[in-house]
Amino acid sequence: MRLFNWLTVGRIRNNPKIFAPRTRLAAGREAGMPALRYPMLMRLMSLHQCVRRGFGRSRRARLRVLALGLLGLPIYLALAYGVLPVSWRVFEHYHPALGSVATRTVTGYGIPGDPLNIAFVGSEADLYRRMLEAGWVPAEPITMVSSLRTVVDSLAHRPYGTAPVSNLYLRGHKQDLAFEKMIGGDPRRRDHVRFWQSAERDELGQPLWIGAVTLDVAVGLSRRTGRLTHHIAPDIDQARDQLVQDLRGTPAAVVQWIDGFQSELRSRNGDGDPYLTDGRLAVLVPDSADGSSFLLP
Repeated sequence: MRLFNWLTVGRIRNNPKIFAPRTRLAAGREAGMPALRYPMLMRLMSLHQCVRRGFGRSRRARLRVLALGLLGLPIYLALAYGVLPVSWRVFEHYHPALGSVATRTVTGYGIPGDPLNIAFVGSEADLYRRMLEAGWVPAEPITMVSSLRTVVDSLAHRPYGTAPVSNLYLRGHKQDLAFEKMIGGDPRRRDHVRFWQSAERDELGQPLWIGAVTLDVAVGLSRRTGRLTHHIAPDIDQARDQLVQDLRGTPAAVVQWIDGFQSELRSRNGDGDPYLTDGRLAVLVPDSADGSSFLLP
């Protein structure tokens, strides 16, 4: 083989018809080989150099692919076994009641009332227990005695932790549950929430409790009907966030947010009190029996 190379290469280099010492191509410079006059031989040598370079580049490319594969393996595992399954659970566990629920309540006179801004997925007993654990108490029904006591205690600044709340309606039904939490022992200042139970059930058989929570800051006459009532603070998100914070401390409770639930961010409630909101609905969800959280889109 060496003899063959010596004979062929030696003859090529010693033949002035083939060897052009002053003419060098880019491929010849890189390979350290002289350029050739005959085009066919020049093409063969260029092909030889390209093949050699191709093998080197293929090896480097394979190393790059291997490195990227090793780096991408943890990302793939996280997506395939973590993020994507959770994302599908988000759609699979969408509560059917959210597809047709209203966004605002109405008063007994049909006037638009407080906006809905909080919800809970679970049984009535679970909601009741969690509200009590969070420091909220059920409101008394509206009677002549409770109404007179509200007026007297408000004027005397005496605590009335279970004072009644006025009725609001959702699709013709007044609230199913009402809770409140006094602020500083003043009956005029309290957080209060009304809940309505949905007729629809999710795949786990749980209803949706949709609610409206606001902060009362004073007692006075309604701007629209002239009746004695509580006036609310304009920032209703503050009361919502307070209830979310209170319920988040209960066992195994998580919060999901639905953006853009309210399309009207500034308005007035049934008594003419102005309010503003970011339009989000907070949905509080307990962990299911199998330990996985119920998720929403």
